[in-house]
Amino acid sequence: MVAFVLCGIMAGTQWMNVSAAEIGENVPDAITEETEVTSIGEVNYDMEQGGKQVFTIEEGDGEESELVIEEMPEMARTLNKTYKITRTKPRAWTAGFYVKVSSSKITRVYNKFYKAIRGKITNVKLSRESEAEGRLTFLYDIDGGKKNCGVKAKVLNKKLMATIF
Repeated sequence: MVAFVLCGIMAGTQWMNVSAAEIGENVPDAITEETEVTSIGEVNYDMEQGGKQVFTIEEGDGEESELVIEEMPEMARTLNKTYKITRTKPRAWTAGFYVKVSSSKITRVYNKFYKAIRGKITNVKLSRESEAEGRLTFLYDIDGGKKNCGVKAKVLNKKLMATIF
């Protein structure tokens, strides 16, 4: 009898589970991830908060790019954390890399990735500049115009600071 009642309750709650999107309300993207707009080209990812943090950056030329920093899940509970840093220039390109942090130091930068939607990307270099900084640089070429682009990551006071250029 108890099992029958519990099944009835579960079945009844299934039709009541309606999201705000289904009833036509606007659901902000910030519910699942933090979005911050900045105009200085530098963002601060809070490593204590962790998760996925999304930043929209207004560049010097007035255009915007998106910088996403997300903590990658680890198999074992360790002090080492891995973060994926992705910069996207809308309708142009996406590029990024992974950075491993241990004891507030960058121990490794690896697995660079990039994709040009328009134009082409060349001269891609990923380097660990110091225990505190990793950098991805590349040359973006569209219609004969070339521009040096990239992102650098720096660890300081439990923050992963990322700067675009």
